Amino acid sequence: MESSRRAVESYWRSRLIDSATSDEDKVTPVYKLEEICELLRSSHVSIVKEVSEFVLKRLEHKSPIVKQKLKA
Repeated sequence: MESSRRAVESYWRSRLIDSATSDEDKVTPVYKLEEICELLRSSHVSIVKEVSEFVLKRLEHKSPIVKQKLKA
């Protein structure tokens, strides 16, 4: 049961980052950025590492829009 909960939470975090770094040419809403910041502030170091690794993986995306959103 615990592993299922962790898997769901991990999926939710990846979807949050995906939505904030989509390749749509739209500005990411501030509330999403604040949600990510709050997640990182209140999470265990292992979750921060997981999110950081996912963001680095997103930087490999070929879309310049995604890269711009991550560097902004």
